[in-house]
Amino acid sequence: MLATNVTLRSPSPLPDIGEVEPLNEKDLPLFQELYEILKRYGALERFGITLLHQHFEVEDDEVLLGVQTW
Repeated sequence: MLATNVTLRSPSPLPDIGEVEPLNEKDLPLFQELYEILKRYGALERFGITLLHQHFEVEDDEVLLGVQTW
């Protein structure tokens, strides 16, 4: 099995959640195109989209742990 770790990073600091513009009508063409690409490659059950934002500051001497359960 081939192991791959791909991380895409924002070139600038993430905005605070309060500064993120909510989804709106102008976002629909983008999501439709992403959906069509995932569908074309048979990847609708493998990939998703996450809105990049920051809920709170994490200091240099702190560690943020996230747990995802299925």
